[in-house]
Amino acid sequence: MKIFNRYSYQKLDKNLKVIGANNEVMFYKLASILLSLLLIVNLMNVAETKVILKHVKELQTDTLERVVLVRSSNLTKIEFPRSQNIPTALNNPGCIRPGNAEVDKYAIGIVDTKNGPFLAFMNPEQGFKALDILLDSYKNYTVKNMISRYAPSFENDTDLYIQNVCKKLNCKPSTLVKKVNKDLLIEVIAEIEGYKR
Repeated sequence: MKIFNRYSYQKLDKNLKVIGANNEVMFYKLASILLSLLLIVNLMNVAETKVILKHVKELQTDTLERVVLVRSSNLTKIEFPRSQNIPTALNNPGCIRPGNAEVDKYAIGIVDTKNGPFLAFMNPEQGFKALDILLDSYKNYTVKNMISRYAPSFENDTDLYIQNVCKKLNCKPSTLVKKVNKDLLIEVIAEIEGYKR
């Protein structure tokens, strides 16, 4: 079975002579265009990788672990040493993990650490924006219920986390998240998580 049958197309050259063309020629032209587009996408990925590596070079070696950045665009892994805490090194002031589609789209990738995966953001502004959006999903929760889900007891001292947040916000654990000052809540969470400006 022939994939491309020959169909005649009428084209004129400079001398107004009819030139025969067929869909196989058109296929090769389309293939050339497609290959050019793939080359452009690849060059953009290389540029993105160079930006990440530029930031990576500024980091010092950590004796505790190595961190692997998985770029979300094509899952390329980039290993680099980590010298800072997770929220600061990854521009992730809330120590946000992947899994929320609305939040994940602001990240440049996922970093696997000994404590599990965390989102990496291109700059702190993106990280704070992601935390802001994530907190919107908790607006109808009480502060206690929100923190119990946000900072579960299997990896945090959740009771102490709740106490610290309530003290800084001057609220009760039963206060609804939508009733507290969200900007202050974001700052408090970043501080508790260890983010350094």
